Amino acid sequence: IQGMSYIAGMFLLQTEDTYAAFEMFANILVTYHILFLYRLDYQETRNEFFSLFNQTLETLYPSISTKLKLIGSTPDHFLLKWLLPLFVQYFGESFPIACRIWDRLIICGFHGLFQIPIGILVACQEKIEQAQEYIDCASIFNRLPKDITEEQLFNAIDSVKLTPQMIQQFKQIRNRQVNATF
Repeated sequence: IQGMSYIAGMFLLQTEDTYAAFEMFANILVTYHILFLYRLDYQETRNEFFSLFNQTLETLYPSISTKLKLIGSTPDHFLLKWLLPLFVQYFGESFPIACRIWDRLIICGFHGLFQIPIGILVACQEKIEQAQEYIDCASIFNRLPKDITEEQLFNAIDSVKLTPQMIQQFKQIRNRQVNATF
């Protein structure tokens, strides 16, 4: 499935033991409850996830949310592209940044799937607000612009302050997904 090879590749870069890499791969899918991203029969959960992402972005960063809507961009233009390979493809030119993103994801857990993408949008906010149409943002959705430093990116991610209520909503999606899977 699209994106999984990037995750497997990331683990294979960390160990030469293919079985250990497979175990790590399986553990991240199960531990972080992201299997719903890859299963075709979980469209309803993905839609709920996207809707909550939109709602969270709109609450925390209304100007970014408004601008994305004005240019006709929705989370399905970028979110799955970032989440399926767990950001490895997006930061493909910078392995150290991809590793730090994974560290953040492991520390944050499931709600990192909201915090990190919103942080990327915050880091790119100036470019998004200058966009006249969707095509102007397409490159931002494919790769982090080269003029945004690692420090700027992580400061932007750190600036995303999710409320306890938001985290609770994320956990509800995760728990419904876990219950449906197992």
